[in-house]
Amino acid sequence: MQEYIKIREYKNTDYPIILLFPHSGRRYFKDFLKSLKVSEEELRVSEDAYLDYLFSECINQEINSLYANFPRVFVDVNRDPLELDNRDFKNYPNNVTFKDSRLVRSGIGLIHTRSVNGKLLYKDKMDWKVYLSRMNKCYYPWYQNTEKLMHLLKNKYNEILIIDCHSMPSKEKNVNDKELSEFVVGDRNGNSCSVEISNYILNYLQQYNYNVSYNQPFSGQYFLKRFGRPKKGINAIQLEIRKDLYMHEKNLDLKPNIDPLKIFLKDLVSEIGSFLYHRNRKNYAAE
Repeated sequence: MQEYIKIREYKNTDYPIILLFPHSGRRYFKDFLKSLKVSEEELRVSEDAYLDYLFSECINQEINSLYANFPRVFVDVNRDPLELDNRDFKNYPNNVTFKDSRLVRSGIGLIHTRSVNGKLLYKDKMDWKVYLSRMNKCYYPWYQNTEKLMHLLKNKYNEILIIDCHSMPSKEKNVNDKELSEFVVGDRNGNSCSVEISNYILNYLQQYNYNVSYNQPFSGQYFLKRFGRPKKGINAIQLEIRKDLYMHEKNLDLKPNIDPLKIFLKDLVSEIGSFLYHRNRKNYAAE
């Protein structure tokens, strides 16, 4: 499984937190590249690049985490399992019900068929066996391991938080190149996370003079909808970091001296963990 997914599992952690990195993978398999008519450089623009490095100080703190080695264009796990366009496939069963969406129509459904720049990716239609193979190697294990980590923490804590980590371009395409905030906290407009936890994160970021948005322009996709159940003690947020804070967007190179941002993210996650730990103690006392 390490070829596709990297899991860090800590049963006795003091952090009721799971960090997820679904879009940061940069392992482009040879057979995959052969099926395309664009360069690897064209594909890499879609990555939430280097978040594993940016959050490395957090990952080393015995915080449960899951990292996708495969790139998001290969399988985008933040999508419904049938969020696809049937016109991109051949030899699929007659009983398959494809799920249309704005993302599918833009070519960025479960299996991306267009690059961020709008270029068609594949030379030919994909055989349905390709879909099944990627689901079995990537998609299903991703959710099985997410649930494994969730159950591990829920056995110890009444309330946990999943942080779905992403990065975003500095400017919003097709909106007059509007500059985005430095951080965006998404919780599906209050549906996937308790307001107290979301507010704590927003206030912490603002306290350090970061420009922060709440649910705009990213409120969270399939993952938050599937797992965010604050009334059941499962909170989920999507945390977006603007790419130009740590990397050059044109050549995809890391900027020098990003250690202060790495330390800030370590402190952010530690403080969220402490906040949640004390919330859990209050919950236990109330019982």
